[in-house]
Amino acid sequence: MVFEQLLDTNRIKQNPFFILLLTFFYVLIAYGIAYLFFSSSVSVVAVFTLTLLLVPSLHHIVSVEEKTERKEGLKHFISNHRHFFKVFCFVFLGVILGLLAVSFFLPSELFSYQTDFLFRHRGLSLMQEFGSGVFNPSFGDALGLFTFNLEVALICLVLSVFYGAGAVFLIVLNATLFAGFFLFVVNNLSPKLPSLVLFVHFIPEIAGFLLAAMAGSVLSVAIMREHWGSSYFKNVVQNSLLMFVAGLAFIFFAAVLEVFVSAKVIHFVL
Repeated sequence: MVFEQLLDTNRIKQNPFFILLLTFFYVLIAYGIAYLFFSSSVSVVAVFTLTLLLVPSLHHIVSVEEKTERKEGLKHFISNHRHFFKVFCFVFLGVILGLLAVSFFLPSELFSYQTDFLFRHRGLSLMQEFGSGVFNPSFGDALGLFTFNLEVALICLVLSVFYGAGAVFLIVLNATLFAGFFLFVVNNLSPKLPSLVLFVHFIPEIAGFLLAAMAGSVLSVAIMREHWGSSYFKNVVQNSLLMFVAGLAFIFFAAVLEVFVSAKVIHFVL
């Protein structure tokens, strides 16, 4: 694909706005195809279609990243992974912006699966109950959220190891859940609710999931390319482990913020 060739240049790596625009364009294509051919299941089919569009491009980026890790190990960890993490972040942001744009043209059923998912896992239903019940946040609530998100992070890691960049499916799914949650709050809850409060816990939570997916993706490439037990393989494993641990730290921090900050503000406003 032409995109893979463009990503080989330093100019593109240091200008992720291009990746955001490309991902935005992919979202329009995915939802256009889903709406034309699978109008009864747009919210589900579009996620898989968008994943198919993104996987080849992200797999190329992961391969380039593995070459860097195998040589340098943990040296310059942050600087080495800065562009890699930035690419995944802008892919996520591109998906969200694309979904918000599509929501203006397609009916509300666009996020039917995402809305049902959030209600099944008590995300939206609990928020609606805040206004009528007594709000007593506890560390146990934060630990419960962390446990659930830990399961998602582990799935990200495992899928990434077995399918390389295939864990982009969970990244896309989380982006659609985020967009669906945002639109639900804007359209159904108190207009006084400051939408930006959602970003308080979503930012570290998203960062945690992205780091988990990145860790597994790079490890997957190393398993296929490197000799087990070699210094190159150990370098990649160390990097992947550190990325995953950092991801868990972000996810735990996000759970604490969600219970003691975001939920508290929502309860106060409602």
